[in-house]
Amino acid sequence: MKTSNSAHLRFFYWFIALFLIFSLAACNPNVPTFPEQELKRHIKEICLKDYGITDVEVKIVGKTLGVHLPLNKLFENDVESLMATGKVKNVETLLQLHPDAIENIQDVIFTTSRVLFSSDSNIDFYILKATDYDGTGIEFILANYVKDVKRVRFWDIPLSEYYKRSYRDMKMNRSIMLKKPILELFRNVGEMDLAEIVSRYFDSESTLKDISPFFYAILMENEFKKNIQNEVLSSKARVFKVGEILVYAKIKETYEAKPKARNHKFIYPSGTVLEYIFILKPTPSGIKISRVLPFNYAAPDGTIKKIEFPASLKLYENIETWPTDFEVEEIFLDEFLAEQATKRVQILISSDEEIRKFFEEAKVTFTYFPARKIGAGTLEKAEEAGELNFFDCELDLKPRDINLKPTDPNFIETPQVKKVLLLALKEFAIILRGYSFNKHEFLRLQIKGSDTIYEFKKSEIAQFRKKSPPLSKLLKKASK
Repeated sequence: MKTSNSAHLRFFYWFIALFLIFSLAACNPNVPTFPEQELKRHIKEICLKDYGITDVEVKIVGKTLGVHLPLNKLFENDVESLMATGKVKNVETLLQLHPDAIENIQDVIFTTSRVLFSSDSNIDFYILKATDYDGTGIEFILANYVKDVKRVRFWDIPLSEYYKRSYRDMKMNRSIMLKKPILELFRNVGEMDLAEIVSRYFDSESTLKDISPFFYAILMENEFKKNIQNEVLSSKARVFKVGEILVYAKIKETYEAKPKARNHKFIYPSGTVLEYIFILKPTPSGIKISRVLPFNYAAPDGTIKKIEFPASLKLYENIETWPTDFEVEEIFLDEFLAEQATKRVQILISSDEEIRKFFEEAKVTFTYFPARKIGAGTLEKAEEAGELNFFDCELDLKPRDINLKPTDPNFIETPQVKKVLLLALKEFAIILRGYSFNKHEFLRLQIKGSDTIYEFKKSEIAQFRKKSPPLSKLLKKASK
């Protein structure tokens, strides 16, 4: 999913910026209150103590601090119903954040900024992921360069520029989507009868043996229970074989016996913790459970025993290495600027009426090379690899006139193509100037579908910031 440009989200983000400016005015950055080694603990403690937010997770990777905020309801409107109709092409344009979610996001952003501003840490970036955990699995992602936050706080850059510099996106949380059927299953145990549970969550071709006699017996026993609560203590998911998914779940079930079942001998007492591996696969009616592999069994004396990890899955035995709901990759300034340039230029060309009318599709993508990261954030020196640091710009331009193609020698001389190119070069020059970034040798430019590559030196790029020099003098084909 691409970043939403809806007025709702834009207003929300401007409010966040103003909130940070005025709320952090009293912070003294010269007095480090929070030592770097305790950043994670302090963020979690403040979120809990001041705002009652209990589920915040914090990770630090290199010079990037990540915060995860799982929410019961991220959106105000019913996104799943909108998607189910199949009539909405771009659901994102209709998304509205729930007021409670907005409040929680504000509180977490303020807490994170407050701790970073009063710390002796060398954190360069922070990223927040607010996840619609119980619903769509969509994440609202917000990433900022810490120096940009400080600059807007002291009015060194205007709010409009700060908004342009921030990374905002919405993506699907893959881990949550993979295990969604299992999380739903345990939420609905006790709410649905056995037939409905089996029909909704299990593959119709699976036999009782596949499902697991132990797990099936547990489901059957629900008719003797009331007030069933399944607490998911831990869960992880990963792709297994082609078309199959593994989901690990650690569940604590509490219940009460129905009056008619007071003398019933249950398989395990209320409060027992059990572990499972579920194997899921796609079917015509959705993702369904094909097998259940319990880590427990009921011994003859009634005690619950643990079994060894299934031999067929030994390769995946170390569950600690499975992907989690919250993964953080270190953000580097060079790559951040490439992402920012892509976003800012795309907004410019998408809002230009002449470009929209001339092109069926016009996309611009910036990338920074070399993109090799070693260890915890160490950038491999380009000179040691025999390479140069440079930015790459690819223009994917598809005119509505089918007779005009990128392979044509004079394609780049087309006025509308030139306009896209000039917009991209000017905005890129503005971004580099705004960050005083010069750790690159040149900008490489190519129109997708064309074999011709152009190069612009740093001094040539800088010219586009205040004026538009004749392209004919600067368009030099790169040597191959």
